[in-house]
Amino acid sequence: MKTLCICAALMVAAIAVAQAPDPAQTSTAPAQAATQARPTPADVMQKVKVALSEAGLAANTLSVSTHADAVVVTGHVGSAADATKAALAAQTAAGDFRVINEIEVTEAAPPAAASGNTGK
Repeated sequence: MKTLCICAALMVAAIAVAQAPDPAQTSTAPAQAATQARPTPADVMQKVKVALSEAGLAANTLSVSTHADAVVVTGHVGSAADATKAALAAQTAAGDFRVINEIEVTEAAPPAAASGNTGK
């Protein structure tokens, strides 16, 4: 009986050792995370351009550039809703980068008033 208890204890200990994390592997995890490269401003600028295009915003009315560690979005859109959509798309694509939003809303002119000539 004593031998059975010792064998069981050794098996439990062996299982515990086999399941314990390797200290050499766990100590390299923070080093690996630190060495993962942060995207460059040029990479983020490209991501923002793609996001704006996918959001259906005209590429010819918005431009994207970088300034230090920030992405700058400039240009004109036709409504406040489009400006909000552009800002959200840019910030989502930029991740940790700061987005400088210089988008202006140029709402379409209202239709011309009737001239009084009804054509009758």
